[in-house]
Amino acid sequence: MFTQNHFPFPSAFQRSSLAALLTGLLALSASAKNKGDIGSPKPEGKSVQRGEIWEITGGGADISGPSDQFHFVNNSASGNCTLTAKIVSVGESGCHEWAKAGLMIRADESVGSPHATIAISYKGTLAFLTRTTPGGDTRSEKLPNATLPIFLRLERKGNDFTSSYSQDGKTWVMVGKTMTVPMKPASLAGMAVTSHYDGIACTSVFSNFVMKR
Repeated sequence: MFTQNHFPFPSAFQRSSLAALLTGLLALSASAKNKGDIGSPKPEGKSVQRGEIWEITGGGADISGPSDQFHFVNNSASGNCTLTAKIVSVGESGCHEWAKAGLMIRADESVGSPHATIAISYKGTLAFLTRTTPGGDTRSEKLPNATLPIFLRLERKGNDFTSSYSQDGKTWVMVGKTMTVPMKPASLAGMAVTSHYDGIACTSVFSNFVMKR
């Protein structure tokens, strides 16, 4: 049975471990830890994995400003890495237009942690979000009128972070420019969902999440 702290899928773990040995690609699976909610949003978030599909539910005010409130499904990452995933849907009818789902690399679990995030909103705006200092403001580069489903990618090289999107998973377009976010090699990397309305939950669907180290 699924629990919030662990993903009990040993067969998936064996497959992803083999993939890591052969290709350097690592998917969230039995070895992953769901660090859960950042900023104590209400209601509490949750995530369910069915094969390559993830249904992630999160509340929270936003990923913005000097502090964040959202649900984070992640694994530890050290040094350079690249995250990719297909965002199938963001919320459902009645979700806030700025509810977001995306990929994040974050220094730690504190609400004001430095981070880099590529996300798409319920209304179809892509945003490359970065916070460069603990408790500092969040910088945002936006592209409107994106359509779902959409592939997102977030890449870290040292302290430089680059985000991009693709409609077909083959041709990629950068969002904004490469941003420098000072961050120790050890970080948290994974999938993030915020409802942009603390007290209301938003469920988003991801597929084919992969971390390449």
